[in-house]
Amino acid sequence: MSSFGLPAAEWATAINFDVYVEIAAYFEPADVRALSATATMFRAHNASAVIWEERIARSWGRPGLQWSRNAVYHTPLPMAVLFATAVQAPHLLEMTATGLELVNSASPCQKVLFVGEVARRNRVVRSVVPFPTPNGGPRSTLRDKISLGLRSQLLCRTVPFLRGGAGAVKSGALGAVKGPPPHPSIAALQGLPRWPIATRRPFTMPLLERGGSIVAAPTHVAYFEVHIESRHVAVAHVMECVAIGLSQASFPLEGSMPGWDSCSYGYHSDDGGVFHASGHSVEIREPFGVGDVVGCGMDYGGPDGVDIFFTKNGRFLGTCFSNVQGVEALYPTIGLDAAFTLKVNFGDEPFMYDVGSIAIAKANAAADAADAAAADVAARRQAKKDSKFVSAEMRPTAMKLHTRSQAPKEGQKEETKEAPMMKWEPTREGYLQFLVDSRHVYTALEEICASRPELEPFRDTGLERVAALNTDIEGMASGAIPAGSDPIPVPDVGEPGSTYAAFLRDMADGEGKLAPEFICHYYNFYFAHSAGGRMIGRKMSEMLLDGHELEFYQWKDDVKEVLLPAVADDIDKYVLENWTREQKDLCLGETAKSFQMGGALLSHIK
Repeated sequence: MSSFGLPAAEWATAINFDVYVEIAAYFEPADVRALSATATMFRAHNASAVIWEERIARSWGRPGLQWSRNAVYHTPLPMAVLFATAVQAPHLLEMTATGLELVNSASPCQKVLFVGEVARRNRVVRSVVPFPTPNGGPRSTLRDKISLGLRSQLLCRTVPFLRGGAGAVKSGALGAVKGPPPHPSIAALQGLPRWPIATRRPFTMPLLERGGSIVAAPTHVAYFEVHIESRHVAVAHVMECVAIGLSQASFPLEGSMPGWDSCSYGYHSDDGGVFHASGHSVEIREPFGVGDVVGCGMDYGGPDGVDIFFTKNGRFLGTCFSNVQGVEALYPTIGLDAAFTLKVNFGDEPFMYDVGSIAIAKANAAADAADAAAADVAARRQAKKDSKFVSAEMRPTAMKLHTRSQAPKEGQKEETKEAPMMKWEPTREGYLQFLVDSRHVYTALEEICASRPELEPFRDTGLERVAALNTDIEGMASGAIPAGSDPIPVPDVGEPGSTYAAFLRDMADGEGKLAPEFICHYYNFYFAHSAGGRMIGRKMSEMLLDGHELEFYQWKDDVKEVLLPAVADDIDKYVLENWTREQKDLCLGETAKSFQMGGALLSHIK
């Protein structure tokens, strides 16, 4: 039985001979040895572990490979899978009729000598065969239907991680085949769709490693290198230039450089510029010259198109053109206007750049980009946080000092079990004492803002309460609030009010820099009155003032939507321009104390 479950003797009569050969390409060597009992054509190869080496070489376009017959194919996949993905590889050069010559060399790589006049006319060297076409290309009908159709199905069944496209292929991930693919019916071989060489299809191209191994594992990268070996003529006061890149078949072989038109891409030696569709570089990398080895590659593993990258002396210079789409076949191309000797390597010698590391290099580049993006996001968030000190830091710090019952979402203070209280019965006298103490603290705040130049933005904000409290205290003392009530003598400032006001004045005293803690007390005292203070005012109005609303709880504008946000903006600006992180922390660290001292005034109405 074969790998596909059919008796070996039935194959010759079941299908056409060419199809037989194509499908047999998927047999393991053991199956071929078994098949040789009835198929004499395989007997000559029944002991070979690389039965399809010659067929792969023909697919690569190099049937006369001079590499050692003992060279090892560095791949864990069956040779049949390699044959299924083999594409013709660039290895011969075409060039202008004048100005360039091929040099005889013992190296399997071709060498090009510039013999023209420098700075007169650019010459171009180009491979006869293009790199695999991103958008597919014409193929023979037999391979379209069988090799590209059936084999694509078998390849994905045989190598499961290839189904996911480029994103699933990782360096070193090509594992051994776990078993033969399921038997395809003969009827399924008819009318199979074409499988063009597209961006996600892996392919094989010959690549000689150090030590003589031939790398033949499916890849998504096509690559070549140029070694600028020597300068045979020195020309004074003339800018020499070599350009390595890719071009379409329509690109001229004289008078231009890769990258100067929309049909080509180039990396130029004189300024290190990367060019496409323009005489001006779109990016600057690194200049190069005599002794350097530069490379150009196409990575077909992207989700949307082809990435074009360059290397220098074995270093990845980054992806210069990403997601290139809708282009014709691109040929390895060299533009030359310098008296140099170049060696062009399509894999006949070991590359200086480790082509297998492209995935790692791109992953590292992506990681670096992700890190940079994350750092940028963090910097933006920090800048936003720095520019919004009140909302981003002061308010959250204050809200944490509330209990869950007070602030369900942000409160973190532990609830305390208090002894049952007697019925709360505030008095007009106690409430007036609260207003007198409050006026004393507000007077201190307003006078401090008026006396210090740096606090000029916090003057006349509309939050000031001293004038309103004067009216309310006079009204309650005279019996006008509530109307017809008994007069009440105005008390002296109580201990909570006098202590807090003295504390604030001491903090702001002197000609030095204003203590950051003052801003904490300033904002929290005004904010507390506009929030919880108004609720207290409504309760006192109902219980003590016959529904009369004091001026203390009224503003000329919307305190929540207009006045407090405006003051917060002024604080943000002041902090951003004047404070260090240490000063911000000093301000935040004063929050609990501001709550304690401000809250002490409420003892008069408890």
